[in-house]
Amino acid sequence: MDDNFNEFNQNQQSIDIKVILYKFLRYWYLFVLTIGLALVIAFLFNKYSRPIYEVETTILVKERNEGGIDPQAMIGLGLYNNFQNLQNEIGIISSYTLVYRAVLKAGFEISYFGMDRFSTIELYKQSPFTVVFDTAFPQPVNMRFNLTILSPQTFRLVANTENVDFYDFAKRDKVPEKYRNIHIDNTYSFGKEIENPDFKFKVILNQNFNKNAEVNPDYYFIFNDYNSLIGEFRSLTVEPINKEASILGLKIRGRNSAKLVDFLNALNK
Repeated sequence: MDDNFNEFNQNQQSIDIKVILYKFLRYWYLFVLTIGLALVIAFLFNKYSRPIYEVETTILVKERNEGGIDPQAMIGLGLYNNFQNLQNEIGIISSYTLVYRAVLKAGFEISYFGMDRFSTIELYKQSPFTVVFDTAFPQPVNMRFNLTILSPQTFRLVANTENVDFYDFAKRDKVPEKYRNIHIDNTYSFGKEIENPDFKFKVILNQNFNKNAEVNPDYYFIFNDYNSLIGEFRSLTVEPINKEASILGLKIRGRNSAKLVDFLNALNK
């Protein structure tokens, strides 16, 4: 009886497997199509997704002992004081004031970008042009100035933004109750100052410009206010590399590794 039952189960399993295989083979083209589509999506994602970089450095924390040997260290409290010293340094390094000073030193007031059909890339220190602006003249912040290089002498500037905020870089503060709608589409000359009621700057070509290379039609730049920059770079992580060493590890993540490196260098100076 048991042998007959086992044989029946084996036959039943064999039949079920054949049915399943038949259904798979019947719609084989759907599986091939799905696999092909998944491979295409993975390829496009890897090619055009913007990577996240993590940059890190270390800082040696100097002992705050000016009176020779610390007597507390001799009775076993030295490690506690060292821990307190590290915690104080962590608070100082990640503070608003220190990040603010680093942002000022690094000079991140203007961000430059290049675009292709599928992605946007920040051209930090790689832009073919540089914007030189008048710090005494309030500039519109967090809006796109689209720029097309027409020739080594001229460029087209386009901007269409409403309710734009303005920032006074000389006073390092937002201009209160000033909002404008900015709509421009004009051709200008490199090196000549652009005078406008809403902004004042000039655009010059730099050493990255190659007149023999294909011109990228989709450049743009943005003025950044300091408060926004500080909020971006305060994502900094500061922590001891171990419990006994007076060394702090600094880590920060972002889209442009070179920019992160310059920020950490400015923070360490």
